[in-house]
Amino acid sequence: MTANLQPLIDQIRRYTSGDGTHLTPLKSMSFFTRSKPSTCDANIYKPSLIVTLQGEKQLHIFGETCVFKPGDCLITAVDMPMLSNMVKATKEEPYVCVIFELDTDAAADLITEMDIPTASPPDKTSPAVSITSVSDDILDIIKRSLSLLDNPRDIPVLYPMLERELIYRLLTSEQGSRLKHSCVLDSSSHKISRAIKYLNQNYRETIRVEELAELVNMSVSSMHSHFKAVTTLTPLQYQKQLRLQEARRLIVRTSDVSSSAYQVGYESASQFSRDYSRLFGLPPSQDKMRQQQEYQ
Repeated sequence: MTANLQPLIDQIRRYTSGDGTHLTPLKSMSFFTRSKPSTCDANIYKPSLIVTLQGEKQLHIFGETCVFKPGDCLITAVDMPMLSNMVKATKEEPYVCVIFELDTDAAADLITEMDIPTASPPDKTSPAVSITSVSDDILDIIKRSLSLLDNPRDIPVLYPMLERELIYRLLTSEQGSRLKHSCVLDSSSHKISRAIKYLNQNYRETIRVEELAELVNMSVSSMHSHFKAVTTLTPLQYQKQLRLQEARRLIVRTSDVSSSAYQVGYESASQFSRDYSRLFGLPPSQDKMRQQQEYQ
């Protein structure tokens, strides 16, 4: 596997400089690199396929810690707040991953067009995130996508076909069950996807679970159980994580602790500090110093 990955790593490093996310002319494809370990990082993972090619990263999801190592791919079917930290990354051998953001509307169209079976719903305990070994088919799509970067005139014609092939491969894989059901209109997973989208857009507001359930045409009990099956969080726990992640971004980059707390919807600064410390392991002011030191 390592030998298969090295040509991809070498090519990606030609198109990246410094740490962080690197956009490409391929609209749904980007790279992420980091040259040193990190402590807690928080992000919203959109529906996507992420393949680690070099280095190692720990993901803290569903109350467990998973190591994301070379040759592993992460598939997310809905927007998910997750914590992570880099455990293996150096200047000589940085952490390198390739990210494909998935177009769920295109996936829904493909399910209908190709008549891809969706009759059996996923296990209720099956989360919207899975980690598995990357397949040869996916590696081949990455290789062909990278080759387009050297031939930009081919991108408008060939890359849409590669995007479509990637989605097809995922939908027909063993890990495609949750992705399929999150795209099928009127399925419970699709309704939860709508609820998640609403929370992402309105996390600053006071939201009643009854109103959220009515919005997606589900009973409160049904929405609660399905929401937790998909995300392992209740809707209000999910909203809290969105608030805390946005507050963290504000604190580190622009604002003081109190104003950040109020901007994301907290009414009590002391409650905000307790929730923040519980999620990130340090009080807001100390976490700000830690992150600033990491990125110097």
